Amino acid sequence: MKKIILLLLLFSIVFILKVQSQNTLVLNALIYDNTPSRNPDFEVAGAVGVQKNLVNSILGSDRTPVYCCGDASSITIHNQTTFQSWFHNVPGVNLPIQKDIILTQSTTNPNVYSYSNQSYFVIDGQGFDDKTLYPNEKIYRDASGNPHNFHFCLQAHTEFQYKPGDVFTFAGDDDVWVFINNILVVDLGGLHTIASASVNLDFLGLTPGQNYPFDFFYCERHTVESHMKIETSLAFKCPQYDECGVCQGDGSSCCTKNNCDNNPKYSTQCITATCSNNVCITSAPSCPSTDPCTVGLCTPGVGCSIVPKNCTNDNHCTQDSCNPTINACQHDPIANCVDCAFIGCITTDYCNEQVCSDDGKSCVTKPKNCDDFNFCTTDTCSNGVCIYTRVDNCVNCTGPGIGCITTDQCYPNVCSADGNSCVTVAKDCSDGNACNVPSCISPGGTCVETPLNCDDNDDCTFDSCSPNNGCKNDQVSNCVECQNIACITTDQCQIKICGNNGTTCDTLPKNCDDNNACTIDACVSPTGACTHEPIANCVDCGGNQCITTDFCSPLVCSPDGGSCATEPKKCDDFDPCTFDSCISPQGDCGHSPIPGCVACNEILGCTTVDPCKPIVCSALGDQCVSTNKDCEDGNHCTINSCQNSNGTAICLNTLIVNCDDCLGTGCTTTDFCQEQICSADGNSCLNVPLNCSDNLQCTTDSCVGPMGVCSHMLISQNCLECALEPCITTDNCQPVICGPDGHCIQETIQDFCDDYDHCTIDSCTSVGCDHASISGCRNCTNGIGCTTPEDDPCNLQICSDTGDSCITMVLNCNDDDPCTEDKCLNTGFCQNNPIEGCHETPTPVSSGGVTLPPTNPPTTTGVSQPECDCCPMGQKCLLVNGRAICLKTSTKDGIPELTTGCSTTSTTTGGVTGHYTESGTGNPHLCDRYHCRSGMECHVINGVPECVPSNYKCLDCLDLHCEKQGDFTCFMIKNPNFIPSKHGCYGDSCCKFTPVCKQRGISV
Repeated sequence: MKKIILLLLLFSIVFILKVQSQNTLVLNALIYDNTPSRNPDFEVAGAVGVQKNLVNSILGSDRTPVYCCGDASSITIHNQTTFQSWFHNVPGVNLPIQKDIILTQSTTNPNVYSYSNQSYFVIDGQGFDDKTLYPNEKIYRDASGNPHNFHFCLQAHTEFQYKPGDVFTFAGDDDVWVFINNILVVDLGGLHTIASASVNLDFLGLTPGQNYPFDFFYCERHTVESHMKIETSLAFKCPQYDECGVCQGDGSSCCTKNNCDNNPKYSTQCITATCSNNVCITSAPSCPSTDPCTVGLCTPGVGCSIVPKNCTNDNHCTQDSCNPTINACQHDPIANCVDCAFIGCITTDYCNEQVCSDDGKSCVTKPKNCDDFNFCTTDTCSNGVCIYTRVDNCVNCTGPGIGCITTDQCYPNVCSADGNSCVTVAKDCSDGNACNVPSCISPGGTCVETPLNCDDNDDCTFDSCSPNNGCKNDQVSNCVECQNIACITTDQCQIKICGNNGTTCDTLPKNCDDNNACTIDACVSPTGACTHEPIANCVDCGGNQCITTDFCSPLVCSPDGGSCATEPKKCDDFDPCTFDSCISPQGDCGHSPIPGCVACNEILGCTTVDPCKPIVCSALGDQCVSTNKDCEDGNHCTINSCQNSNGTAICLNTLIVNCDDCLGTGCTTTDFCQEQICSADGNSCLNVPLNCSDNLQCTTDSCVGPMGVCSHMLISQNCLECALEPCITTDNCQPVICGPDGHCIQETIQDFCDDYDHCTIDSCTSVGCDHASISGCRNCTNGIGCTTPEDDPCNLQICSDTGDSCITMVLNCNDDDPCTEDKCLNTGFCQNNPIEGCHETPTPVSSGGVTLPPTNPPTTTGVSQPECDCCPMGQKCLLVNGRAICLKTSTKDGIPELTTGCSTTSTTTGGVTGHYTESGTGNPHLCDRYHCRSGMECHVINGVPECVPSNYKCLDCLDLHCEKQGDFTCFMIKNPNFIPSKHGCYGDSCCKFTPVCKQRGISV
């Protein structure tokens, strides 16, 4: 029949052939059981029929087939990773099982052995088919409805001694590959019905009498049939058995300390291993965490580690952390932060408030306006405080918004007479000296006195100035007067004469030339004497001056004797590996060895500049050749390079992070969700996905790269793990629970929303329980509620002292003043109207039972405030329906505290008592305590006063207690461990609703 769906994991069966007797051969098989849920190559929907060329024609180095390619349109193998698990031990994916398969000797031909099974289900009830260990695995059936284990792969490795005429024949399904001498000789891959192939070994080029390896591979991957038939004349002989008794095995098929509980690889992969029936059973990678604020993280190749729980929420203005006290994430608000659509804007500079942009994607700055409308101040902001700095040289005028700032003190700005404009005036800098011309330097306004110019434009006069008389002009000696020009000779080397027909004063230098190019001719000032100083190292060449300053390049006369010529000094020592030079300026020869130079011949030298690229002579020595320094370290997980360090070659072998050195390559892991490991032959890299399954149905499992952190997202807070499916409650009035058969069922819980409060109307809605308060109702201690009608507030219904009945209390409005008319209004307030013309003074009552008049004065309407400050001895000031009233009760439980200002003794009243307050807090009127019996306490729960037992364990928090923690409120949370009963509580997890302190505005 057709094969349809891929199965996830495989059976690997390793055959070990042993001669049990002369007429049988025993195939000792190791089976790796798999399920479609663990490997998608099993029970896969795809083409039906033999698919050739799925594996390479050469057997892999680890003696397993190498997955190749196949026809992409009809292929039933997902990828190299899924195929890898067909014939390799994969913890958590397959289970090993050992079996014996017996081949029987033919009665007609003693050289032939055969095995035939047309219902090849050899591991039924074992492995993943064992319902005791794996009760949730899917059952697969044949065409007759019989359950079988349909999904496994098998491999056999042995040797045989070839003899002419040998044959091997196979018929069956599904995938079958046979390799002889490491060459593929039978290719029946794919999902198909019974297919057969026969091999005549005489055509394989084998040598008679020589041993050759034989490798057989078989997979059953699809319902609803399984067939196997083998017939062969090969003389199998196993060359070597491992410690598990497997032919050419690696010791991994049975349970030993080295490959199971002492295997160090398991601990680095977070896997636990145990032995079962001499088979090593391994778990999926797991790193449990007992701390609610941490999660376990498995790092492949390292092992388990604990990382903090991610508590990040969508509010950009909270500091997110995990609080182990409440076993939940905590989000503390960030001060001065505004939550935008995509960012939180935190104001750190109060001069520049951070606010959301119009699109909410960024923060924009809103500067603080510090303008004080004073033109003569500079307005700035510092730490949110406006600072006004006085502007120098500024004058505020009377006109609005006008300030005159002087920027040039030479021309100061002042207010005009009408104060509406600025006027510029000049600064007076005169000092009274006739020889000074006064001026002002801008912008500082500094006065400067410039000397008076007394030049009379006559070069033959000496010009001066007197502070009193002004300018004076005296005649100058040695002066030649030209046309309006005086030429004064002060240096006899530079004689002044008239030129240009007397229109200019020219200088005539004295001539001291001796016609010798190698002398320096000069005139000595001011006497005019001539000097002739010889020039060192100078040659006179036809009047040209040839001076030698560098004896490495001396100057000589040219052949015609009329010019200078350079004649360089020769310093060549005819060594190609020396640097020949002339040392300037003295002209000494130097011969320095060239570093890294190799002399190839008398004229050629090869010089290495970079030691990482040494230069050597060619074989013939006629040229230089560049080479590279060898820094290879043989490690595929290093980057090899050479570094030139001050002329020294240093090899650098930089290790590649997260890389495994294989035989022919390096496998680097960049994302631990897809770990790169070496292939079995070490010549390639394999991609191994991290298994993040937590085997829970109420979570969505995924891997978060690149660290390879497993994520298990809860499908719903209202999800229950059942044996066969997740059960999700969408209607709290109809919870979904697990049924006895492992499926989900809907359950209706009687009295599901009963909060045992007789002053509420309880109902269940699609979103949860609703408890509507009954107006004017009061809970008693014995399970009843007393309700005061809204239209009769003057007759209060309260609980009796025993708490088992309701009694009527008439509001006492008598103020003991005979001059007032006392009555109770339908609003529940007392009214005491003065009687006109009455002046009788009231007599205070000194015994209990009489209510003192309220201390608060009446309002303009004559209705007193609903408040009592001090009550007569024996009475209590209690909060009744929101009103403070002095009441006399028979119970002695709960003595009220005294209020500051109430006298403890009185000659007229016999003493007074004050407000009834919450014990130790000073908060008045929290609840009506007078009806709480001995052993009971009055607490406010969700804003409602309740009498509860003093040892009531469920009251972990109260409104008052939560308020002391800050901005918190006491919420009543549904208790999933609640056991319904008439009286409400059992043990520590006793209440239907558990009080929890939560921050206001946070949903619970």
